[in-house]
Amino acid sequence: MNNFTIMKCFNVSKNACLKNSRISSILRPLAFRYHCRLQVQCLHFSGCQTQSHMRGVCQRNQIVRFCSSQQDKKLSAKRQHLMYFIYLSFAMGGCLVVAIVLNQLDETKQRFKGIERVKDELQTGRPQMIRYKDTMLPIFVERILGDIEDFETDENDIWVVSFPRSGTTLTQELVDLVQSEGDFVRVVTMTLEERFPYFEYMYPGIKSIKKMDSPRLIKSHLPFSLLPKSVREGKAKVIYVARNPKDTCVSYFHFVQLLKPTFRFNGNFNDFFSRFINNKVPYSPWWRHVKEFWDIRDSPNILFLKYEDIVEDLAGTVLTIAEFLGKDIHPMEVKTIAEHCSFDRMKYNKNLNYSWWKETGIADKEGQDFIRKGKVGDWRKMFDVNQNLQIETMKYLKLNECGLRFDEGIEEKLTAADTADKIS
Repeated sequence: MNNFTIMKCFNVSKNACLKNSRISSILRPLAFRYHCRLQVQCLHFSGCQTQSHMRGVCQRNQIVRFCSSQQDKKLSAKRQHLMYFIYLSFAMGGCLVVAIVLNQLDETKQRFKGIERVKDELQTGRPQMIRYKDTMLPIFVERILGDIEDFETDENDIWVVSFPRSGTTLTQELVDLVQSEGDFVRVVTMTLEERFPYFEYMYPGIKSIKKMDSPRLIKSHLPFSLLPKSVREGKAKVIYVARNPKDTCVSYFHFVQLLKPTFRFNGNFNDFFSRFINNKVPYSPWWRHVKEFWDIRDSPNILFLKYEDIVEDLAGTVLTIAEFLGKDIHPMEVKTIAEHCSFDRMKYNKNLNYSWWKETGIADKEGQDFIRKGKVGDWRKMFDVNQNLQIETMKYLKLNECGLRFDEGIEEKLTAADTADKIS
């Protein structure tokens, strides 16, 4: 028996010693009998308290409790653990409050720089985009905007620039082979990311690009107005590729679906279209992106290409790029490059199809391939009448005066699979 309770303990005079009191005469034998330490609760002490001497006043009808030494140690340990948990909770709460405050201060600092973080309701986790100078940009650009502006390029550098999903990969491969004068050893031993790095992306990063040997081949999705100052001043050759907005939108949607582990967009095509037409996807607005380069297409350091023309005549595009880069290319090399850059060859080329994204977790392992169809006019399998009208209205209002036109492909009969894709 470890615990006793004795009700209605006796009164003790204010100056009486507990060990000589009537309470003591009753309780001490019980404590001795059960080999437990005497512990009196609910006493109001007026003096010092020690193991040998305790002065106090016992209230009437209070509970006097005996606890064994073993149980007392357990209670003390539990109380100590509870205090540890309380302290830990306070510490964690404090850290959380500090993190929130620092994040708010950082956002305020970024706003002073003209940077606004944008959170999409259909994206989980942290914001994935920012708005800067009326342009939507991916979040990974936020910390390097100053480095982008100050990046020094030279006249030997070759840039391939485009709005996302406009034929960038195809154009990069064509440019690389023309510039290297058909060096197929290079293209079969290195991935496209290694040969032609993505300028504003985290990997390999601007610092690594600065160390590359000249001539540097660089890819970017930035609009002309946000490219480095040295590029805007004409110190590098820039090849821009544009694609009709309808096929661009469809391809962009499938690309975002592929990148669900990182971009985390959980909407359907209708949701994505609404964001595309309202300039709420990375690098939008589309119309201004293409118009900025269209307006300077006659500059000696700018080559403006259309994706629809490239896939229609790969060999002719090879010659156009060679002329722009000042390269003499043999007709046999033109044919070989065109065959290498055909859709079927590129789709299954492991150095071009970004299959390594699935292995590293950037892309959905069960998602579609990075190089999907590449057809002109595939938008008809996804668009409804209203969506088509919205794009046509945008083109008329934004591009009609500048004279930029696109081939949107011929109408094809929908299959059952295409109808299912459209519904989803």
